[in-house]
Amino acid sequence: LGTPCSLQLVISFRLAAMSPKFLHALLLRLLTAGLQPPPTSGLASSPEAECDASSLLQARRVQHTRSSTAGATPHSHCGGSGPNLGGLRVPVEEFVASFGPLAQQRALTLTPGLHLLATSAAGHNESSSQNGSSCDQGNVSEMLTFEQWAMRDFLAEGTSTWGHLCFDTTQGRTNPLSQSYFILGMKAVSNFNYDFCIFDFNKLIKLQKDFVMAYWGRAMCESQLLWNSENPVESGNFLKTGRAMQKKNSITLSDREEGYYRAAEALNDYSRNWTQCKTGISETQPCRFKAFYDANNALYKLYPWDANTGAYVVLSSLAVATTVCKDFGPGKCPLADHARSLGDELFKLPGYDSNPALIHYSLHAHDYPYAEIYEQGVKFAERYPKIVNGSVHSMHMPSHIYMRTGQFPEAASANEQSVTAADGFSMSGALKYSGGPVGSLSWNPANLVSGYGFAYNAGNLYHSLEYEAYEVLQSCNFPEAALETERMGVASFQALAMGGGRTIKQTDTDNKITNLGSAWFNSTTYHGWFYRMEARLYQEAALSSLLGGVGKAAYEGPGVGGSSSLASSLPLPLAWSGSTDYSNSYYAPQSEAGLWNAIGLASVFGGPGRVGELIEKALRQANWSDVQQALSEDDQISSDPWAAAGKAYPWEAGCGGSMPGMKSSTECTVMMGQKRIAEVAQFYLDQNITYEGKLTRVLWLQVASAAALGEGDLPAALRLARKASDLEWEAVGNLLPTSTSVYFFPGTAFYGVLATRLAKAVQQRNEPVSMSSLDMLQQQAVDALDKCLAPAGRPKLSLCLLARARLGNVPMPASYKSPLVARSDTELYLALLSNYNGGSEDGRVAKEFCSEAYEEANVASKSTSTNVGPTPAAQVSPLSR
Repeated sequence: LGTPCSLQLVISFRLAAMSPKFLHALLLRLLTAGLQPPPTSGLASSPEAECDASSLLQARRVQHTRSSTAGATPHSHCGGSGPNLGGLRVPVEEFVASFGPLAQQRALTLTPGLHLLATSAAGHNESSSQNGSSCDQGNVSEMLTFEQWAMRDFLAEGTSTWGHLCFDTTQGRTNPLSQSYFILGMKAVSNFNYDFCIFDFNKLIKLQKDFVMAYWGRAMCESQLLWNSENPVESGNFLKTGRAMQKKNSITLSDREEGYYRAAEALNDYSRNWTQCKTGISETQPCRFKAFYDANNALYKLYPWDANTGAYVVLSSLAVATTVCKDFGPGKCPLADHARSLGDELFKLPGYDSNPALIHYSLHAHDYPYAEIYEQGVKFAERYPKIVNGSVHSMHMPSHIYMRTGQFPEAASANEQSVTAADGFSMSGALKYSGGPVGSLSWNPANLVSGYGFAYNAGNLYHSLEYEAYEVLQSCNFPEAALETERMGVASFQALAMGGGRTIKQTDTDNKITNLGSAWFNSTTYHGWFYRMEARLYQEAALSSLLGGVGKAAYEGPGVGGSSSLASSLPLPLAWSGSTDYSNSYYAPQSEAGLWNAIGLASVFGGPGRVGELIEKALRQANWSDVQQALSEDDQISSDPWAAAGKAYPWEAGCGGSMPGMKSSTECTVMMGQKRIAEVAQFYLDQNITYEGKLTRVLWLQVASAAALGEGDLPAALRLARKASDLEWEAVGNLLPTSTSVYFFPGTAFYGVLATRLAKAVQQRNEPVSMSSLDMLQQQAVDALDKCLAPAGRPKLSLCLLARARLGNVPMPASYKSPLVARSDTELYLALLSNYNGGSEDGRVAKEFCSEAYEEANVASKSTSTNVGPTPAAQVSPLSR
């Protein structure tokens, strides 16, 4: 591989034979051959250590088999035809242009004679006038190579690595290198790259201790207001140090800088005696956040040409809204409405339309399950990755809107590129390969693992990975979801090991073991991600089993009555207090509840033919007057079901033996899961976290319904599932800006799938005693699935599409108002095929793992369309039922 000729020969000869992932790895090694620093090096410090994550974005985009490229950011001047890489044709110019200059030179050896149009790299000592601001970028040329990469602007193409951002500072005029690091830190915080934000401002403070605005920036790194996380103690300390430096050195800031600084001081002043708030960090949030908003709004009115001022008004509006609003629907929360309307108006203005902070915060403002809101967010989702093409979080954010619109392949593509951007940075030479913290500027010692390669920017990396794993499941791409879950499991163990839990150590004095508990606590967020990804994988398979006729995606583990293979991975408890990468109290409980739910569902529904056996048994035993009562409008469960259940949970009893009366291991597992889920739900409700509290109750009800079906109690299974559906729909009004965007399998979907399977089974039996309940069962299935597919639910969720299409035309009461726009069964099947085909080339993975559903949709989509919208019963003949 020493010459261009041999490079071309090897690649051309072996291209078709390589697996996509191997090809991806080889291309990256070839294109970066000789560029990696030695294992003992720290931060990249030479041009040869070029860090261009866009190269990895493009390489992974080439090697992957998804047909969608939404969220990709090709250079506008690229075109032409190119080689067939990994089965997907990509223009050579576009492929090569995505690499940095040095990598381009290497890549050109692969394609002799290729002509590349020049790109202008702005920001290298350049200034451009912008309504009172020179947009001073400082002296970029003196920065390290990977820092220059992050600062890179391609103004002619309208894109940049981390966004084009202007923020002139008083001290930056005479200290150009400091100005460059300040701008870089601002880019990091605008894109929620908090790890780099901390590193950059720490470095700036070390470079120039009296650079006052560096302390403001460092404080803002801790104020992660849309991530349920802030550290006003730490932020306040930095702000006080900055003021001390200002006083000691008689430094005068501009009025605009002073405005930003005072806004941050108000945001973090938890010790002030606020007249309208009680004392304490959480208690003062409404007052502190409101003061932050007022200060930002004043700045915006004084300096509207500074795009950051308007962006911070949008951010602070959302922050205040989280403390005062209970419903974020259209017109229900004036502050949230203001954030959206301001973002929409500013987006039309030059400067604002390319400001990463404004576009980013506006995306969050539109991330709500109401069509009139999220449809207005599509323009931000399309714009953000075009102007910021190398930031992990910026590549991820469009997926929030695409999931709202039901564009799962596009959402998965966005997150795939986000993960690749993170991997590209960690593999670039910017981090130490020795496993030490980033450079010589270590992170917060309280977070023992934040500086390692697997952990750098973890809050963004694994958040994107979690989303991608969920989204590819909607394309029936179980292998990819499993691989991503496996990766998360490895990272979880790395966090445990590098946090001090690699071995068990006893103290010399009293032989107590303390290191493992500390290490487990420090890895809480990692195991939370892992639990949630495992949960969704099991849930999708279990519910595929429940619906039936899907394919081998259905979970084929043992069912009730035998030992469950899932018992080997029962979730250990996580920390429900404190904070690691994320807030433990917010995310850890739901992670446990989700995995316990998945284990319970898989235990009951798993196994070849298991669901069919359970339903047949339940139908044989059913008292149909009791079934009709369970389906009636006035027979809903009114109180928390676990409070009235009166069951003893088997924490001490023997399980799995053969003695009469001894419960099976699976039965014990299901009951233990119910107990833990109930504890999580109560924890959230006690903390006044309403949305997650209700959805956790949904998880309990799903397991309880499955267990009732396993016991042959059909009325109880229906009551519990109906309650789950109602609670899911009710919780929509409690969604906050800080709420979990993706929870678990919706209660509406669960009841819709269960009722659909039961209705089909009743039809097949054709017994008069049961047929009298069929209409009611079908109508409730329609209602649940329509809610699942509605804008406020999970539009185009695959199992809901399949179940709803199978129901066909169901006579509904004249008073029924569907939350779903009427669609034909053909349209539903076409939407399902769009999910399947968008997940892999020609839908090949879905054809393998969801073969029955794929063939059903493929055949039905070509047949005569039948409207499945609500039809008054009087217009439908009995035969059409």
